Amino acid sequence: MSGPLELLLSTIEPGADSGDYNHEGVEAGVVLSGQLDLWVGDVFFQLDEGDSFSFKSTEKHRCANSGNKPTMVIWVITPPQY
Repeated sequence: MSGPLELLLSTIEPGADSGDYNHEGVEAGVVLSGQLDLWVGDVFFQLDEGDSFSFKSTEKHRCANSGNKPTMVIWVITPPQY
């Protein structure tokens, strides 16, 4: 990744779901605690503490927390999506 980026610490509550979306750029991150359900295109990933990810944000993507405790994720997004 090069150029401006956005760094976020995100808490995703149990039952939360972002819905499908896409935008320009690239996303990457690491799950600090809890469990993250992540769909990129038609591929599903169930990520646990310590797992990392990256994908082109132009692909349809969605995240959710199907666990029973909050999930904390560090997200890196470029370009920034303020």
